[in-house]
Formats: sequence, structure tokens, C-alpha cells
Amino acid sequence: MDKKRFMRQRVGNMEQIAGLRETVMNSGRGRDVRLVEVDNGSGLTFTVMADRCCDIYSAKFNGKSLAWLAPNGIVNPNAYEPENVMWLRSWPGGLLTTAGLLNVGGPEDGHSLHGRASHLAAEDLKLERCWAGDEYVLSVGGTMRHTMVFGEKLEIRRQIKTSYGKNVIEIVDSVENQGFAPVPLMMLYHCNFGYPTVNENAYLDAVDHKVTPKDEHSAKDIADWAKITAPIHGYAEELFYHEIPADADGFARISIVNQAAGMRVTMAYDPTTLPILNQWKQMGEGEYVIGLEPGNCCPIGQKANAEKGILRMIEPGETVNFALQIEVEAI
Repeated sequence: MDKKRFMRQRVGNMEQIAGLRETVMNSGRGRDVRLVEVDNGSGLTFTVMADRCCDIYSAKFNGKSLAWLAPNGIVNPNAYEPENVMWLRSWPGGLLTTAGLLNVGGPEDGHSLHGRASHLAAEDLKLERCWAGDEYVLSVGGTMRHTMVFGEKLEIRRQIKTSYGKNVIEIVDSVENQGFAPVPLMMLYHCNFGYPTVNENAYLDAVDHKVTPKDEHSAKDIADWAKITAPIHGYAEELFYHEIPADADGFARISIVNQAAGMRVTMAYDPTTLPILNQWKQMGEGEYVIGLEPGNCCPIGQKANAEKGILRMIEPGETVNFALQIEVEAI
């Protein structure tokens, strides 16, 4: 018997097993932010913030948190402060923050830290629950406009998808330049993993590949890039750039393995448009997080990426597609 018929015989509404639920925050700094709660019915739950680029806030597997959440909580994007590093005052952390599209890295020349993409509200929000063959699919989609009069005219179309019985979050974006001049396109998926996924004696695992430290400070610890320690007082963040070859399916992969928590969490991404895996290692107290961040750039700002010869320009009428997946399995 096929899965669809099997389930229809046993439940009157698939919401009994897996589903989507729209809510709106009604208090605090996140007031009026639209949320979509996703439950794939097989242990994976997560929250999509429709008014923050359809980024992902909390996420859990079998009740255990995957994501690191910032002390700010969810903040309405209208509270955005672009000056200097004030982006950090409205950053919720979470499983996914979109960094870009004109700047990734520190503030420079009118561009804020990590740009303004994560503060863009979705239009044409679309929720879908449907059978695709023998698979029950849950998806959340939206369109974000990154635009300015006499400036860039970029549009992001995002779809986030998961399925019943398949503990994978798929994220597919298309970015189109709807203007008449080329503009920089800097995209980095700032994925933030926290306790208990991140904890002492967990470690990072990937095939052999090239690893480059961002600076001299990070270089001192390059031999231990894969090691996760207990929280360290006064820890200064480190950053490593990874060039991981693709597997047979076209995706490159790196995992956090935590035997004590019984989880393996894998970041999988398409390196044809996301050639650099940026690893943010922050073992500080409270700020205790491992960032696995596929990008088409390094988080060092627009100028420095141009000097390195890796600043991606998007031409008028051009569309660039990005794809990544977060895979979770019990071990």
C-alpha cells in the first residue's frame, strides 16, 4: 500500500501528523512579526520568520535545540539600526540568518554589518501542504525586495521545504537583478548552531579539504578548527574558510557530530554558487555557537572581497540560484 493511501485511511487531517501554523507575535520587540511554525511529524520542528526574509529562528530535533538564539529574541525589522555594528541589536540569531545582499562583513561606505537582507519582510507569502507522489511536503515561500531608488533592484524568491519522515530542511533561493546596471551580489547563509547540538566533545566532520584561517588570531588555532570545547570566558571569535569538494549529488557537506546528544547535523550546499563555507567558531559564555555559513564571499566586506577578486556582480536581468540543506539524523 502506498504511503498516501495508508495515511488517509488512518487520519482525517494530515495536521494530526505534520503541518504548518501561522501566528503573529503580539508583544515585546517582535510585535506584529508573522511566524510560520513547521512540524514535519518525524521529530523536526522549526519557525520561519516571514517578516525577516523568511529566515529560520528556533529549530528542534526530537525536542533538542539545533539553533543558537541571540539574547535579543525575535525583533521587528522596523527596529533595524544600520549604523556601525548596531545590526547586532536586532539580530535574533537562529538557525538561519540571510547576510547580504550588498555587504557581508563589517560596516563600510554606508553598508551596515552583514547588510539589510535579514530585515526584509516577505511579500506573496505562500504556505503549501501537499502530497508529491508518495511524499507529504510542507513548504513556506516568499518574495523579498532589496531595492532603492537610484540604487539596486534585487528580488529574492525563497522556498523552504521539508517532508514527513524526512528530517531535512531544504532552502532554495533565486535572486534576480531587475534593474539596468550590474550590482554586487554578496550572499551568505549565516546558520547558527547551539547547545545541546554544540557542546563539549562534539566535533566537526568533513572530507579532506583546504582550510584557511581569516587572520593571525584564527591561524593560531587552525589545528583545532574541528574541535568544540566547553564555554570559555573571554573567548575571542575565530573564522575559517573551507573549500569542500562536492559529493556525487553535487552538494558539499560538513557535519556537527555529537555522540552524547545522539545527533549528527549536516550542512549541505551547492558549491557552484556557494563556493566558500565560512566557519564561525565562538566558544564564549552565552555567545556559544558554531556558525556553518555557505557563501559566495568571505565576511570581510565588499572592498576586501573585490581586492581578493571574488566579489560577485549580478548583471541586469540575470538570475542566480542558491541551494542548501540542513540534514539531521539520530546516531
